[in-house]
Amino acid sequence: MSLPAVMRNQLVERGLTEIYALRHYNLPCIECCDWEYLDDIQDLIDSMDQMSDEALDLTATYISGSVPSPWDSTGRLTLPSAFLDYADIGPNATFVGVGKTFQIWNPEAYEAYNRERMDGARQRGISLNFNRIRNRGQNPDGGTL
Repeated sequence: MSLPAVMRNQLVERGLTEIYALRHYNLPCIECCDWEYLDDIQDLIDSMDQMSDEALDLTATYISGSVPSPWDSTGRLTLPSAFLDYADIGPNATFVGVGKTFQIWNPEAYEAYNRERMDGARQRGISLNFNRIRNRGQNPDGGTL
């Protein structure tokens, strides 16, 4: 499959030539990240009891379960067929930016998931406090920090 040009350009601007792909641990999609993100996850796992079920599960999911996935000059990305099967991805895919990672979804599955999340947010009355962003860098006396 081909990385969308916008995403590919952002990755190249960051100096990346490959990403790491893994099956998302609880969503039917493929999650992609850079090595630094995986290294941060490894640091978190290292802070746990290494023989605990939680640490072993997370290691298997994130570290052992990830594969390096370079792309060619046209943006074609090769992913393991087991990953595509896991996410039920055929000839079409939806790429979704999620902070420091991005996800690859079956388009219909993503539409249903996104609709469900949006409906849930509306039902719970969730909103963002943009005043926190607008007031960032100001101290209580009114001056800037």
